[in-house]
Amino acid sequence: MREEVGLDITITGFLGIWMDVYSDRPGAAGERPVESTLNICYIARATHPHHLEIDPSEVSEARYFQSWELPDTLAFPDHIGPVIEAWKSAAADNASLVVEPNTAD
Repeated sequence: MREEVGLDITITGFLGIWMDVYSDRPGAAGERPVESTLNICYIARATHPHHLEIDPSEVSEARYFQSWELPDTLAFPDHIGPVIEAWKSAAADNASLVVEPNTAD
């Protein structure tokens, strides 16, 4: 999180592991080969949630949302759906996995 938005975090739980692939558009000039990625996802708490330092080469925008407020369009559309569903399921099964930002900082 520090690289993308400047947040220091404390990991509070493990969510899961997902595989994904990335590539340029088919037929695009200079098309790069398909790359497989292993995505390891955790539940975490931001230690200073109001201290965002967005790196524009990494992220165009960063905000907090409640689970029911998530926008329809998120980054990494090919694999974010299953991750969000796992997070919602984990939250329903064990409320201690959902960690709201500490707004006192």
